[in-house]
This record gives sequence, structure tokens and C-alpha cells, in this order.
Amino acid sequence: MTYLLTFIFGLVFGSFVNVLIYRIPRGENFVTDRSKCPHCHAFIEWYDLIPLLSFLVLNGKCRNCGAKISWSYFWVEFYSGLIFLLSFMVFGNFGVGLWLANVAILEIFLILFMTDIKELILPDSVILAGIVIALAGFKTFNSISVEHLLTALIYLLFFSAVWFLSKGKWLGFGDGKLMFLVGLVFGAVASVVVLYMAVILGTIIGLGLLLFKKANLKTRLPLGAFICFSASVYIFFGNVIISKLGSIYLILNIFK
Repeated sequence: MTYLLTFIFGLVFGSFVNVLIYRIPRGENFVTDRSKCPHCHAFIEWYDLIPLLSFLVLNGKCRNCGAKISWSYFWVEFYSGLIFLLSFMVFGNFGVGLWLANVAILEIFLILFMTDIKELILPDSVILAGIVIALAGFKTFNSISVEHLLTALIYLLFFSAVWFLSKGKWLGFGDGKLMFLVGLVFGAVASVVVLYMAVILGTIIGLGLLLFKKANLKTRLPLGAFICFSASVYIFFGNVIISKLGSIYLILNIFK
């Protein structure tokens, strides 16, 4: 029952995350304004805002105008439920504070992932919220270190330099801010693994898009989204990833 309630609470929070994903890039009020259809702008009643269920009952369409609603709303709610549930299963035994800290960071990565996928935007306000959460979490669990701060600053300076020298052609300025957050959360070693995973993922997807002629060499890819995805994976499977990398390193040394 605890797992079910945790998952449901995550679904409900996922509905709010959907609001943030849509409104923050547009500078709209996400606190007091009611939800409305992006097509006909009709207000959405509470019974059409029940996570997952309302989407399925309405067959992914607006009740008022019949326009199709993106499946991303459904999957964001579902993934948010998984964030709450899996984080509780992995970190719950270490205390509510650690569980909620990981939930908060994962939700931040989810918002940034979706805004970068949809709008190619990494909102400053969301990254700033992540930085505040990271600093508060570190202070709570006494794990803040000079290493984390220096790693964050090095990433910010390096990515900012690349952005400046390429005039924004190679990556966006928001990627540097995001990597500041990643460095702050993960520190030196883990953040390198996260970045490496993101680059590999981006390369595979980019080559796939080129192969199927869905993109060209000038198409901008959402590096920030790949970073957020890799960071989320690392939070849950970091120990496994590090152990596998250690095993590969040992094997390579044997054959030297």
C-alpha cells in the first residue's frame, strides 16, 4: 500500500510538472492560472485532470474541441510516479530527507529534459532551483565538498568558453549552466561518467537521425536532454556503472 500511495503521489506531482514544462518557457503564471487547452484555450475541469486516467478516458483529446493532446503529458506523469516510487525503494531506508532530495533533483532533470526536447530551452529558473536543492541537500547530509564546487565551476567555465568561441554553434549557453548543476550534484568522477554517457547517447541518436534522413549536419540536438537522461540513470545505477567501468579497466590492464 505504501508503494502504491507513493506512486500515486508521484503521478499527481507529475501533473504539476507538466504545467511547469509548458508554462515556464513561455513565461506564463504556473501558480494561480487554471489549466486550459493549448488549442481552443477552454478551461479544463478537475475531472479531466486526473493523472493518466483522464488522458485515457478522453482518448488523448480535448473534451471541448477534440484536438489531440500530446502523449508526452501521459508519459511525464507516469515517469514522475516512477521517480517517487523507485527513489523510495532505493533511498527510503536512508531517511525521508535523502529520498525527497533525490526526488527533487530527478524532477528537475525531468523538467529540463522535456523543455530541451520540446523547445531547445534550459530555463535558468529551473536550473537555479536545482542548484538550490543540490546545495540544501548537500548541507542536510554533510556531503558538500570543495571538489563538487570546483567541478561545477570548471564545467561552467569550459562550456561557456566553447559556447563563446563557437558563437553558440556547438552548444548552447544553457548547457554550461546545466553542467554546473551536474558537477555540483555528482562531483568530479561521476559527472565525467554522466557527460560521457550523454555524448555517446547523443552521437547514437544523431547518427540514427542522419541515417534515416530525419536530420542534417546543421540540425541542433538537445545535448541538455541527453545530459539530464544520463544523470537520472546514474542516480539509480551509478554504483553498477562504476563497478562495470572498474572491471573493464582491470581487463584492459591485463592485456597491456
